[in-house]
Amino acid sequence: VTYAGQFPCHHIRIFNNKTGNTYHGRGICLIGEDLECYNNTTDTTDGAGIIITSEKSNNTGNPRRVTVRNNVVYRSGQDTVKNQAGIHIGGYGSTTNTVTDTFVYDNRIEYPKSDAIRIDEGSDRTTLRGNTAIGLPTGKKLIDQSGGTNVVIQ
Repeated sequence: VTYAGQFPCHHIRIFNNKTGNTYHGRGICLIGEDLECYNNTTDTTDGAGIIITSEKSNNTGNPRRVTVRNNVVYRSGQDTVKNQAGIHIGGYGSTTNTVTDTFVYDNRIEYPKSDAIRIDEGSDRTTLRGNTAIGLPTGKKLIDQSGGTNVVIQ
């Protein structure tokens, strides 16, 4: 995690991991620059399975150039009060908290409590391709674009 005012974490690869039963939290949180997250599995998370975020309340930096590909997210968003998607993208809390140049490819989200993928406020230049979902709850979406600008869905 990169905190505001610090040199950002950068050029990090997170791959071939399994996380599970993360009560009160997320599976994998990506905050930095030039990050790759691939071939991971998250299972049973209260929040998002994978989140790319900038949060004013935690004084975090702004993620840039993040790639999330070939991951499997099972049973994300178990805490419906948090209401986070399987893969959640967004900057929260002010107009200066932004997530830019995010690529989300070929991920599989299974049995989330909320949407499979959500693009929220504070995200810019997001590209999605080849993502799938199984077992979406009634009324939930593969892709919920609640916010964000310059979104490309291929």
